[in-house]
Parts: sequence; C-alpha cells; structure tokens
Amino acid sequence: MRVLKLFLIAALAMAGLSHGALAITPAENRLARYASSPLPHCAAPEVLGTVTGWFQSREATYWNSSLQIGGFDRVRERGLRPWGANFVPRRFCSARAHLSDGKLRHVNYFVRESIGMFGNTWEVIWCVVGLDRHRTYAPGCEQATAW
Repeated sequence: MRVLKLFLIAALAMAGLSHGALAITPAENRLARYASSPLPHCAAPEVLGTVTGWFQSREATYWNSSLQIGGFDRVRERGLRPWGANFVPRRFCSARAHLSDGKLRHVNYFVRESIGMFGNTWEVIWCVVGLDRHRTYAPGCEQATAW
C-alpha cells in the first residue's frame, strides 16, 4: 500500500512538471472571462476616486472621523502582473495622499480584475499608512502591495 502511495505521488509530480512546459494562457483568456478592457492605470481618476470614497466611508462609519483625502501626488506603479500571465491581472501602486487634517500619508493599493461571482469589472484594494487601525495590511500597509 505504501509503495502504491509513493508511486501515485511520483506520477502526480511528474505530471505537474510536464504541465509546466505548456504555453501559458493568460488568466483573462480562460473560460471565466475577465473584463474586456485593460486594468485602469494607477493615476486613473476612477481608481483614485474609489480609494477616496471608500476611505471617507470607512472613516465616518467605523471610526466616527471626518478625515478625508483631498488629493494625491507621487502616484506610481510598483508592478504589473508580477507573478506572470497565469494569475489574475493586478496592477500594484502607491501614492501620497493629502488628508483633510493637513498631513501627508502614503497609500498602497492595487487594482485587480474582479474575482467575484459576476466579475466583469475591476476593484481596488487599498491601505493608508498609519491609518490601518486593525493592522489588516500590516506591517505599515505593505501587504496591500506585497508581491
């Protein structure tokens, strides 16, 4: 019985190795279609507007705060599809946010194809450094752009 298990493990390993030699079909061209248009860029108004809106909503709802993002500068792309074409398309970004309290804070975020049940769009995952109170993307929001 043990020899049979070892044989099966070896066979599966060999199948995995031979599968890696096949041409990679980009994730957005597989059966479950992703959005037909490319991911928006880091500085796209709709991306930064999403971060701004969700930040204001979170601050007001969960932290009883009137803190808002007034604008962004130093927007840059940190990576596009860093894991290759075999994975869900993602664009990793960072920027500096001008907050309503007069402070400047870094924002790490990424734009990805929506992976929800009806995902025909994109979504933004973001974190403002110093305001990740539950340390969801700890340390220092780096996990919001970890690759």
